[in-house]
Amino acid sequence: MSLLISLSKRSDIKYTMTNLSMITTAKLEDAASLYSISIEEIADRVMVMQHQETTSYRPVDYLRSSASVTTTTTTTTYSSSSSSSSHHNNNGAYESSSSSSSSSLHENESLRNRNERFNEEHRQSRAKMCYWCYQLADICKLSRHAASRSMIYLDRFLATATTTTTINNSINNNASNNNERAKQCLINPREYQLAAMTTLYISIKLHEPLALDASLMAEISHGCYTTFEILQMEKIILQSLQWNMNGPTSQEYVTLYLGLLDPR
Repeated sequence: MSLLISLSKRSDIKYTMTNLSMITTAKLEDAASLYSISIEEIADRVMVMQHQETTSYRPVDYLRSSASVTTTTTTTTYSSSSSSSSHHNNNGAYESSSSSSSSSLHENESLRNRNERFNEEHRQSRAKMCYWCYQLADICKLSRHAASRSMIYLDRFLATATTTTTINNSINNNASNNNERAKQCLINPREYQLAAMTTLYISIKLHEPLALDASLMAEISHGCYTTFEILQMEKIILQSLQWNMNGPTSQEYVTLYLGLLDPR
């Protein structure tokens, strides 16, 4: 999976930043501000964050889950083929079954190798997009936490490709469509990068003191994506995550733990 977009020149980014307007949002606490808070309150916050990670914000290894589902499906298919062959060929049932079993093992090994290559390519692409997000945050003088959150949103969205939602029919149909879009992001570089840009856009909108318009993100992409595509992907991501956008981050954990240290 190769990247399609490159970061704009710093002068171009700074020009687009002139169109941003300031808004008031909650600022991330630093360790120094936590020194005045009791240890009991910090412990309570950590417990709440841990509870979040076991419920609405439970992490999912979507790459491993995707590979597991694919391998299981293939194994079942070949197993059924083997049974059918031995049923219709009484004379050569043993040979047919053995041949099919050998073929199944070969296909499964080939599938595992393809999954490993895909996962490695995806990890490399994720690292590049992560770097892109941090670089953009630095150039725009935004909090690096915005980039961190955007990657969390991206991972959680892609994880919906391997999960199902069972509520009512209308909601379930929407969830199914969104799951299909998440699957496309896993195999289509253009869709993947659109999702990554959109999660950064969402993160900035929710947690940064800036009003960032989607048209500016489209401009930063050098025409790779339109404003409509970004807004459409934003809607899909928010629906897929069921609007749960305030989960704990590793930076917040570290900040709380630093607040337990003696400031002297």
